[in-house]
Amino acid sequence: MERAGPIAAWAALGVVVAGLAAYFSVVGLEDAVRTASVVGVFIGIASLALAVAVELRSRRAPVAPGTGGDPAPGTGGGPDPSPARTPPDGRSTAGPRYGGDHIDFSGGVFHGPVVGQRVERRTERPPERGPERPPARRPERPPARRPERRPGPSDGADPEAGEPPVNHPDRADHIDFGSGHFSGSVVGKMVVHHHQPSPGPVPGALFSQPAPHPGFVGRLTELDSLLDVLRPAARGGPAHGDVAAAAVAGLGGVGKTALALQTAYEAQRRGWFPGGVLFVDLHGYDGTALTPERALESLLRALGVAPEHIPPTVDERAGLYRSLLSGIAAETGPVLVLADNAAQSSQVRPLIPGHPGHRLLVTSRDTLAQLGMYQLHLGVLPSPAAMEVLTAAVRNAQPRDPRIVAERTEAERLCGLCGHLPLALQIAAALLIADPGKPIGEARR
Repeated sequence: MERAGPIAAWAALGVVVAGLAAYFSVVGLEDAVRTASVVGVFIGIASLALAVAVELRSRRAPVAPGTGGDPAPGTGGGPDPSPARTPPDGRSTAGPRYGGDHIDFSGGVFHGPVVGQRVERRTERPPERGPERPPARRPERPPARRPERRPGPSDGADPEAGEPPVNHPDRADHIDFGSGHFSGSVVGKMVVHHHQPSPGPVPGALFSQPAPHPGFVGRLTELDSLLDVLRPAARGGPAHGDVAAAAVAGLGGVGKTALALQTAYEAQRRGWFPGGVLFVDLHGYDGTALTPERALESLLRALGVAPEHIPPTVDERAGLYRSLLSGIAAETGPVLVLADNAAQSSQVRPLIPGHPGHRLLVTSRDTLAQLGMYQLHLGVLPSPAAMEVLTAAVRNAQPRDPRIVAERTEAERLCGLCGHLPLALQIAAALLIADPGKPIGEARR
């Protein structure tokens, strides 16, 4: 009645004004008729606006019968005065209540993390509240794989039947809302965490040195000198004092790398380094020189350290590098580290092993005098050795090539033009191999 009162009053006033307008029309008062008509239109508009406002208010705050116009519980108009509901099975759902917008999971059994969410749906005109009814249970879609639950002595499992517990990971692919009671619409979400299996050990590269050059000749004296330095202490100790490292210095193309690889191969053949031979190219002279950090990273990965376990600083990497080498020495045996193309002592210093059984062999175009290593200065090949390099390179590709023997004088001149440098001799041999019919004299030009 409170809502209809203002609207009825305005409607009655409109009827009165309409009657006056009719009366004025009968008696011939045209000005009064027009005035009454304008007032009637105003009253009609006001009545319509009031009716719309009352309708909108009734939608925002529905009135429950018998509550004296107070908003329904759970709509923001105050606490719910109704008593706590009791499920049909007699179990009380008393606890924190927030006007009906909470979810009661007290009777639910869950096999994984669950997220409950209230879903509110607004219709065009909410239905009026009727008498209190027991809460309706929202039907749940049965899961794809939901084994029948059998109560057990401890947590719902049947040990004799071999059934896993309810909360066992083998049964964590479904959610059981069967015995739960909810005071609103509920959305249950299963949260699944995928754990990657633990990766296996990182493969190492403890024998990573390249193969020796097939045409290695003319450096037997230098080879024996390096082997004397690298010989393990258990076999009589090094011949040049307590030196655990050696450096080969010389011009570019003089054969430093070939000598170092041949030395490593011969030492490995003799069984001196069962722990392995580590190889790292420091790229000291090609514009992409490795920093000590990157050189240590390469060696640590060769030792089987995963990238995420490599420390960030050079000192930490060097400490881990020496520690791993010490462990290999104790378990397997000594290790030979071969560092090729070093440009500065700072590239090599962190690579020196800490264990006395290990050895380090370095090649460089410069003399690395600050490191206290045994220094071997490698010069160009003598003329007979240069002829051996050229002959071996050609005959490895063409065993029946007669040009070296038939044109020996021209071959000696070609060796002289190459400066008796092994790299230049290999290039000249490649030119002869590429054109088997070309005389050595023409190739020399």
